[in-house]
Amino acid sequence: MQTIDILIEKIVYGGNGLARHEGRVVFVPGVAAGEKVRAKVVKDCKNFLEAELVEVLEASPERVEPPCAYIGKCGGCQYQHLSYAEELRWKEAQVRELMTRQGGVADTLIRKIVPSPNDYGYRSSVTLHRTRPGGVPQRMGFIGRDKTNPIIIDRCLLTEERLERVFRWDENLVRDEDRRTYRITAEGTCVTSRTEEFYKVMILGQEIIAATQGFFQNNIPVAEKMVQQTAAWLKELKATHVADLYSGVGLFGFLAAPAKASVTFVEDNPASVKALRMNVAARTDRRSRVHDARVESAFSRALSDAEPAIDALVIDPPRNGMSRDLCQKIADAKGIKGIVYISCDPATLARDLKILTADKRRRVEAVVPFDMFPRTMHIETMVFLR
Repeated sequence: MQTIDILIEKIVYGGNGLARHEGRVVFVPGVAAGEKVRAKVVKDCKNFLEAELVEVLEASPERVEPPCAYIGKCGGCQYQHLSYAEELRWKEAQVRELMTRQGGVADTLIRKIVPSPNDYGYRSSVTLHRTRPGGVPQRMGFIGRDKTNPIIIDRCLLTEERLERVFRWDENLVRDEDRRTYRITAEGTCVTSRTEEFYKVMILGQEIIAATQGFFQNNIPVAEKMVQQTAAWLKELKATHVADLYSGVGLFGFLAAPAKASVTFVEDNPASVKALRMNVAARTDRRSRVHDARVESAFSRALSDAEPAIDALVIDPPRNGMSRDLCQKIADAKGIKGIVYISCDPATLARDLKILTADKRRRVEAVVPFDMFPRTMHIETMVFLR
């Protein structure tokens, strides 16, 4: 394939460097802004080229040596070759570009990115996959850069030290398992998704019960900062009844809603709902209601059944965001004073914000990026609408 010398202009969402060659955009992983590099074209698309780094001709002062031995094979990290300050700078720039261009948000409303206290050793959970599809492996691994073949590793530098031992366990997946998640509990023990279990997590000094087969945030210090930001916004609204949509085990509804506010939870993952009901039972001072259903089908009913009326929403959808129909229902809802939207994909967030603010009855007050996943392409973003 063709080898080209190019100048990297910027780092785009996803972690690739963007350059131009003969009037066409070129995307290259593993580079830094301002670098001159030699790259090999590996895919010629209609409007752009994809290339692999061959040689750095003029290195950026922000380039560092990746500490991970698997960086060329594992597909998990996109930013280990940059200083952490440079990674944060580009992640914030990516959120700004997506929010202003696609979400219609004024740049002045976008705050500086909130860093993670640790850029390595922060993950309290990890998911390992089969290493031989259809077979029973002696060891499990990560999905490789080719997005097809898992690779076996001895240590992931992003995980807590207490998870180090799981990479070397000779623990076979059972026949119906393609992957298994390992999590660290508040007591420091390790639980897995092989069986349905419930364990405690400490957040801001409070216990939350989580489920091994449900979702929970894996960077606890950053999750605490997000809870605090949500609490500040809900306090500003003087919310009296908060609906926590896609609530999981109830993290934001329990820890961020004002002390005297009622909370309605909507969640459909069976394991998360069980843990959520345990958290409800443990908090008898909080007036709570649980809707065990998909948000798309339960939102209107949750609004009509609420007493007192729901006046604030916390929304934390999966990576693909909300459906257009649900966005429109939320946009049309009466009596909602404010919304806190928590997103793990700024592109789908920008898309949803366009619908939520289309009739100008609601406006974006603030956008705050959080670096929940250092060294990876992923960015957590919180938006406050009134």
